[in-house]
Amino acid sequence: MILAYMNMTAKAVILLGDKMAQRQNTFNQFPSNDLADLNDNTIIVDEFANSQNDYTYDRFGRPLRTIHKMQKDFDNKVYVVESYHYGTEWYRVYSDGYIEQSGALIVKTPSANEVCGTLINLLKPMNTQNYGVSIDKIHSGAWGITEFAYAELYQSAFWLASYSNMIDEGWIRWTVRGY
Repeated sequence: MILAYMNMTAKAVILLGDKMAQRQNTFNQFPSNDLADLNDNTIIVDEFANSQNDYTYDRFGRPLRTIHKMQKDFDNKVYVVESYHYGTEWYRVYSDGYIEQSGALIVKTPSANEVCGTLINLLKPMNTQNYGVSIDKIHSGAWGITEFAYAELYQSAFWLASYSNMIDEGWIRWTVRGY
């Protein structure tokens, strides 16, 4: 029986000749044991496993990501490599070097109608001074009329400038994002 199968397969290969290295694209229904479809499946699996292209296509023309593409996607994926959280403070460091961090504190404006400064130490030093700062006021009231801006950036801290027409203090949340 095995010999008869081998003879049938050999005859089919001989009949197909050079077509075996090319797709037949029969679009036959699944499942199919048609020799042309089996040939296509073999080529598809070979392309999936060994091609340096990002995609190959199944017997019905649908795109399939190759192993090469999946590896590239995995290698380019950004993920958290370090994190910290305690109370109102937290940070996350990502695999590409991006850092985001935040904290809450009371900022005082000890003089009315003057720009006042508060040095805010970062939880995690940044790799560069190329980062952004955002400030959120946590409560309103007289504190709601205080204006904020960051004045100077350092890798381990930044100066927060505040201005108000009255002496006040209040909670703010600072957030830093960048490299």
